[in-house]
Amino acid sequence: LAAAAASAPDQFPLTRLLAQVHEGCANAAPADAPLLDLRTGAGTLPSECVIHEELCGLRFTLSASAFFQVNTCAAEALYRLAGEWASPTGASLLLDVCCGTGTIGLTLASRAKKVVGVDIVEAAIEDAAANAALNGVTNCEWVAGRAELKLPEILNKHASDVKPAPPIFMPQVAPTAANAEESGGEEEEKAEPHPDTHTARVDAGVEEKEEAEKSASGAYEYDDVVAVVDPPRAGLHKNVLHALRAETRLRRLVYVSCNPESMALNCAELCTPQGPRGDSGGAPFRPVKAMAVDLFPHTPHCEAV
Repeated sequence: LAAAAASAPDQFPLTRLLAQVHEGCANAAPADAPLLDLRTGAGTLPSECVIHEELCGLRFTLSASAFFQVNTCAAEALYRLAGEWASPTGASLLLDVCCGTGTIGLTLASRAKKVVGVDIVEAAIEDAAANAALNGVTNCEWVAGRAELKLPEILNKHASDVKPAPPIFMPQVAPTAANAEESGGEEEEKAEPHPDTHTARVDAGVEEKEEAEKSASGAYEYDDVVAVVDPPRAGLHKNVLHALRAETRLRRLVYVSCNPESMALNCAELCTPQGPRGDSGGAPFRPVKAMAVDLFPHTPHCEAV
């Protein structure tokens, strides 16, 4: 393989030949699976096998086990689309979930107040931090760990720094005469307000006044929260879905997926009303638009946004 790459008319810059060893039953090796140098047979570390790539005007350092789109021309179109739909303002807190080497977060960092990226692969997080430094980007924070564990921590950490979202009122179905007849009642019952309704409205009014005063004084560091998620083929963990849905300050969510089937299941969880009022676990998201991006020509696979 090395000889063929070196003798090709358009010489291919093959630098290392590696194998990742995994003895379990899976179609992908875990991030900490050992690496072998096929030329020497010796073990090696991801940080010792580094290449460089350019994308969206930025330069990226990539270690052997980190994820990176191989079709960089199409990836630029994909990330431009994700950035256009996310539309962070200069005062947004941008969450880059399953961030890999930081490609999406770094390409949008100039349009956000702060970027927080989270990924389970520690080598990828190290790459993301190195890539931020390499490109002089200083408004990013990178967190290594499972997104389902780290995302709630990140949201709680920044909760007091984000301007509260306007309240969302879920429509309720009023009782009808037909419903009363079906239930066997002779008269239609009048809907009475819950005894705690007035108190709740007064408390909400006080909170809104305090929040308006805090907002006017510029006490909030961020105007809103915007998230871009780019999970592996299995999709997002249910706890990540719950954390995203429960965050009332999250205004826009862009889902980038290499597996439209798992994306459809996740979107159903995010967008389906739950509970009697429809907002159990947080108000549902509203799907706005979707698009496929062909990163894998001549195959049946594509990226979905």
